[in-house]
Amino acid sequence: MLDDALPDGQLRHEILWRIPREELATLIDGCQQVRQGDDGSHLGLTARWYSYTREYSPALLEKTPFRFAAHSALGRAIAYLRAVNRERRRKLGSEVPIDFLPPRWRRHVLARSARGAGEISRPHYELALLTTLNEQLKSGDVTVAHSRRWANFEDYLIPREAWATEREQHYAALGLPTDSDTYLQQLEARMPEVELIDALIDVDNETDCLRHCLRRDQGRSLPPAIQRRNVLAALVAVGCNIGPSRMAAASGLSVWEISQAADWYLTPEALKAVSVDLVNFALHLPMSHLYGLGDTCSADGMRFYVPVDILAADFSHLLHGRGVTLLAHTGENAMRLYQQPVPCRLREATFVLDGLMEHETELDPRTVYTDTHGYTDVVMATAALLGKSLAPRIARMHKQTLYKLNRSRQYPNLGPILEGTVKPHLVRRAWDETVRGSAACTRP
Repeated sequence: MLDDALPDGQLRHEILWRIPREELATLIDGCQQVRQGDDGSHLGLTARWYSYTREYSPALLEKTPFRFAAHSALGRAIAYLRAVNRERRRKLGSEVPIDFLPPRWRRHVLARSARGAGEISRPHYELALLTTLNEQLKSGDVTVAHSRRWANFEDYLIPREAWATEREQHYAALGLPTDSDTYLQQLEARMPEVELIDALIDVDNETDCLRHCLRRDQGRSLPPAIQRRNVLAALVAVGCNIGPSRMAAASGLSVWEISQAADWYLTPEALKAVSVDLVNFALHLPMSHLYGLGDTCSADGMRFYVPVDILAADFSHLLHGRGVTLLAHTGENAMRLYQQPVPCRLREATFVLDGLMEHETELDPRTVYTDTHGYTDVVMATAALLGKSLAPRIARMHKQTLYKLNRSRQYPNLGPILEGTVKPHLVRRAWDETVRGSAACTRP
């Protein structure tokens, strides 16, 4: 287009009439700069946003109580940049720490050193520092004091001093050997058991479980019989998704009575207590054992559109709007053990173990069935250490990497998909810390 030796055809004439030659030359030059260099060439363009990041980065680095590991290169760099910001210096000195820089940033940060002895590009340096800080916050290498989301993972675990004296008790409580080789041998000798989930039990209304939904403050509450009537109507309205208006038309109660019961009586605590009573009652019925012993359950989520803002809701591209995932744990005897709302954007596997450890019923499911969304390698390993089994139904199995313990052992029917081999030395090295983390889930 910019070569005047070429014929000035109609298409070229129209393009140059709409886009000036100078602007077109600038666009071509920019494209050539992006194409040149290695895979990190796009990082050189980030300096254009340096003025924007400077609006918040000094306050962010100064006020946020970051925690770094001992002798952290990133920690030294942030401390240096804090001092530079306090002194309002425009240039970085030769003593600036650069050992934290990832390789992809070095060519952009250090390429300007020819302008002066020891001088580097401050815009690229600060952007590299903020990018590295963001990555290490997500990985947990950097934590924030007094934060719940970015707290040190050690704060969630049993203190090392207590673990040194209590570790034998926790191993015994979990039924795990202190020797990792013994555990590996047990896994190798173990064959998975597959059971069908084919059990349904009718909910018995004679348990008086709705007592948990009644208010007992004397003089201000409705009579218990009226409260129970309103609670039943509210349960049907909410559980069947027909709403207070249609329920009022069908029952003869007012919309106000049903709405009040739904808002004030059907609390999360009351509904959980009702569910626990129902499960425990049905478990002791002689007929319930015909449908299953309750030693297995399934965990699956269903997305629901929500028209109002609630804490667990976020945008779902499948719902084309704000929604929430209701993750439910259901026993093989059709008893609902546990359910909780979780954001749609989060993977269900993050919450699968919650239902096994916090359902508070008399059931003791040892195996939980999930789909692909409820499975990760970490969750499966943690479930095994807690005495549970994660049995996922994994989609596209041929694209997954499955592992066996012994490379020399052959499995006639599973050989084509068992492509990986467990590395025992990694298990031995991390064994005690891994059990320490699992034990924290069982401690009151």
